[in-house]
Parts: sequence; structure tokens; C-alpha cells
Amino acid sequence: MPGAATHLAIADRIYAVLGGRVLQDAPLFYGGSIAPDAVHAKQGYQRADKKRSHLCDGIRSYGYGYPEMAALFRSRLDAFIRDNAGRSGKDLYLGYVVHLMTDEIYLLSTYKRLETALLGGGALEDMAVFRKKLADEVNSGEHRSFFREDGDLRNILPHEYAFSQNVEALLNQRWDYAVENYMGADEINASKRWVLDTCFKREPDAPPRDRTEAVRCIDASAEEITARLSAARVPVRRCV
Repeated sequence: MPGAATHLAIADRIYAVLGGRVLQDAPLFYGGSIAPDAVHAKQGYQRADKKRSHLCDGIRSYGYGYPEMAALFRSRLDAFIRDNAGRSGKDLYLGYVVHLMTDEIYLLSTYKRLETALLGGGALEDMAVFRKKLADEVNSGEHRSFFREDGDLRNILPHEYAFSQNVEALLNQRWDYAVENYMGADEINASKRWVLDTCFKREPDAPPRDRTEAVRCIDASAEEITARLSAARVPVRRCV
């Protein structure tokens, strides 16, 4: 799954197009783009807490192999957008939505890559049955190395990406906000401090890597998310 820096890079790509028009509050938007994972800072954290923060109660792998689960996630996401579009601090909630869409895109695309690896680029007569079986295998712990290697290929660290904004300064600019019904201010504050201290203040401990594929995925994800927000009647235009 995307790490904090990758989530921030996708938010940055979207903000480069929509900032100043659709998006008015950059600190809240960037903060929202990492807010769902702040659940890890919750006291007594359990896996069920993350399911809830990511709108995934009763849903595995964003519905890969289970179309009814996929439809349920999309309906919840649409409802979240509708319910929060007109509220004060809406950019926080749009950042939250960008995070959830990013996770969905990355996970489903990893499954697609795994399909290609297993089928050699071909297809089976009944792909629905194959995908359901594959989803069950992954849920039981199989193919972990594939998902780990794919994540390494497509994730970035802050020093590996040319951000359009000073993201570190923006994250430091606003504190003590909450995502109503989903994430408290204490969890968001603790998580942001971890991101700032771990991702932005730590010196790189490895030589530079080729991040061509990671940047391609960031750009493609930002393009898809912008199109989906437009389809959900959030007033945006496509990334160019």
C-alpha cells in the first residue's frame, strides 16, 4: 500500500492543478491526505479501527474478486463526498477522500499485476472465479512477497520526489483538527508528528533509486482521482 510520502505526492500532484480554485486550504488538504492512517496512533488500536477509518467495514481488498464489496465501498465513498462537500474545512475531507481513492487504486492495480504474473498476460474463461479465489488466497496470507516487492517499486520517500509545494511546512502550519466521526485531533497530531519526524527529518539511509515507475503511478493515480471527483460532481478539471 502507498506510504505517507506517496500519499502526499499524489495530493501534491492534484493540488498543483486545483490549488487556489477548488482547493483553498492547502494545510488541511495535505493533512487530510494522510489522515486515514492516523488511526494507527489511536490508543488500543485494532485492525477493525482501520477498516472503519477507510470505509471498509465488511470489505476486503476494496472488493477485488467480490463485486458486491467493490460496489459497497464506492457507495460509501460517494456518500462521504456528498455528506462533507458543503462543510467548513471541506479541503480536509477532500484530502481524506484522495487518500482512500489512492489506496483503492494501488491495491487493485497490484492485483492486476499479480494476475499478469500468474497468467502470463493471458486470461481464463471464467476470470470472476479466478479473481475470487485469488482474493481468498491473498487474504489467507499467500503472495505476500509479491505485494511487498510491488509496494517497494511504486513507493517513494520525500527526497525522491519533486514536490510543487513545501509539504513539510504545510503539515506544520495547522494542528488540532479532526475528521468528524472518523479521526480525532489527538490521533491526527500524533500521526503527523511521526510523518514529519520519520519521513522528512530523517537523512536518507540508502543511495538514490530509480523512481520512474513510482512517479508514473503517482501521475496516473492523480489523473484518475481527479476524473472520479469530477464524476462525483466535485467541481474539478482533469490533470494536465
